[in-house]
Amino acid sequence: MRRPSIPETRTTKALVAAICAYECAAICTGHVPTITTLNRRWPALGVVLVGALALHFWTPAPI
Repeated sequence: MRRPSIPETRTTKALVAAICAYECAAICTGHVPTITTLNRRWPALGVVLVGALALHFWTPAPI
């Protein structure tokens, strides 16, 4: 059975880089809320982020 996975494309790499850049800007400037703060306000965001990370790091079965 094939396991779901997110391929390493330019789009996924850009999305991860954007999320990391947002978190760095939030920590360094204090002008925007961090991802942790957003997670406390909207817990569903944390579920989505952890789910996406789990799917991203889940190694597909060799064919």
